Amino acid sequence: MEVPQVRATIGRLFRSVMEFLEEYTDIEVERHIPQHAKDTFKVLSDEYEFSVREAIRKAEAIEVENLIDYSSDPDADPVRLDCPECNHPTLVFNENSETGYRCTFCGNEESEDLPAVCDICGVHTTQGEMVYWQNEMGDMEGRCYYCSGRYHAEKDD
Repeated sequence: MEVPQVRATIGRLFRSVMEFLEEYTDIEVERHIPQHAKDTFKVLSDEYEFSVREAIRKAEAIEVENLIDYSSDPDADPVRLDCPECNHPTLVFNENSETGYRCTFCGNEESEDLPAVCDICGVHTTQGEMVYWQNEMGDMEGRCYYCSGRYHAEKDD
């Protein structure tokens, strides 16, 4: 890990532990931590929080630049999603990404919630709902719940 990544990780960890302890326990761990260590953890925690807010701000700006009118196109792909890697609403449309999306915080480009279209019937769904396999010509093909045969298989059970 690089130093900035270590700082962000420690900041996130400290913030998460403190939030957990405050929410779910009666333990007052802060009185057992030396003041100089508390100060360091506070700085790292604040740096992490600033990074998250900056990533969310960037994601919001991208969302504003790519506003979607769902009344005219109800099947339009969303511009912004929650990132499954860092759990922030920062997975946004990105032309330079192989998947078409990239997280403004952690750089992740994958999610089961990314939009997908069935290669058979054209229904709009998510990648997590699709089944992928190689067709007769060697190309990858994605099929929805119905076109994959899962609907009929479950119906027969």
